[in-house]
Amino acid sequence: MSLFLNYYYLFSLTMPLQEKKEVRETTLVLAESDILIKHRRAYRNLTQNYIISERFITQLPVINAQAKDKFADLPTTINKEENRTIVEFKHRKPIKPRDICAAELSLLIDDSFTNRIGYLRIIDWPSEDLTDIHFLHTKPFFVSAIGKVEKNTITPAPGFKSIISHARKGSTIRIEYLPKTKPIPSIIWTEEYSIKNISEEPIEECALKFLVPRNDIKQKVSIKANEKITLSQDSDGNAWANATLHKLQKGEKRKITLMYKIDKTSYSFSNDYGNIQFLKSLSEPSSAGRYYLKGSKLWPVNDIKIQKIARSILEGQTEIFNIVKLIFEFVNQSFTYEANGVRLPADEMIKSKRGDCSEFSDLFVTLARACGIPARVCTGYFWGLNGKLEGHAWCEIFTKQGWMQLDPLHGFLHGVSFQHILFSKESNDVDYPSYIVKNIGGEIDIKKTSYVEVKK
Repeated sequence: MSLFLNYYYLFSLTMPLQEKKEVRETTLVLAESDILIKHRRAYRNLTQNYIISERFITQLPVINAQAKDKFADLPTTINKEENRTIVEFKHRKPIKPRDICAAELSLLIDDSFTNRIGYLRIIDWPSEDLTDIHFLHTKPFFVSAIGKVEKNTITPAPGFKSIISHARKGSTIRIEYLPKTKPIPSIIWTEEYSIKNISEEPIEECALKFLVPRNDIKQKVSIKANEKITLSQDSDGNAWANATLHKLQKGEKRKITLMYKIDKTSYSFSNDYGNIQFLKSLSEPSSAGRYYLKGSKLWPVNDIKIQKIARSILEGQTEIFNIVKLIFEFVNQSFTYEANGVRLPADEMIKSKRGDCSEFSDLFVTLARACGIPARVCTGYFWGLNGKLEGHAWCEIFTKQGWMQLDPLHGFLHGVSFQHILFSKESNDVDYPSYIVKNIGGEIDIKKTSYVEVKK
């Protein structure tokens, strides 16, 4: 209850109504075990009736509620009916027709409704009218919104009146946070490969290469195995575990178990991606950035339609962030998700207007490169809250801040969530397999099983 009492008078009701019919604002205070929601609303009574009271209906687990206007607290009641809570408050005096009414309703919510991975709390919050987020004795891990971060507060970015989302149709903002005193949970991923000699003769030697999660600026990986392995890297810096099995007899099975401990780092938030002059420097002959601007079959940078879209995005823009934002919104909001089981080039995505995570990512990379922004595809898995692992693709761009990941399908413009597990990066549309096998004699069958758990 202390959260409610301490923060009740933290925010003042200073919303100018001006000529608008209604103004709404919402503040979130995320504490260790509670969430304080403050709804502020100002409106003109355009009806012919007097307004005596107002009701707020929610399915959230409300612990306490209190309304106030600029003069005093207002009588507030809470009634619970089945799966919803009705909060009602009375105005000090009836609101006459054409009069302005301004009030603030504070709700103290039990955070048991949040999804959790270890100590990490996960909320997909409606983005409408969200003006500030405060972390009280908690720390953000990832927030999928454009905002200005100062200490433990996120407020609207310069030029915006609210904290906005880039999810499809701007419906929600993903907020991931945890108590300040608690560690970010580790992911323990186990892969078991069952290898069987299905030929009629013994196999003298079987060399295997397994694609494993790679170390990255936001992901550190340690690997254990039940067999002797060596680690190597390919030209894209992806990690491979190498193992060799000797003398597999006819029908013989062997098992290789790989265990990955994955530790993630929280994302910082910055809109300073650099300007157009920085982009020009990346395309110079001596710059390594030129390698990540090339076209290919999947990324047809020089396609007429791709070039036309790129020109319209670049027109009048001087900041990389604004260019990325426009590309992101175009890809995220103009196309429909459809699982198709194939990987189509970006120009085919433009024609069909639909695709899965691969098409969304390939189109983003193509447009980014066409606009002069070094980009590549990231592949790995999305670990659902139901425990299901799904293959997934997202993107990475190079800015003044270095390489930054984003997910145009899920609507994550600033980084990716805790649930994204990175395996590989593709700089030249190479679709890496999960394993490679070379035999000396015979034929083998491989079956793979994966499961994930969390270590607090």
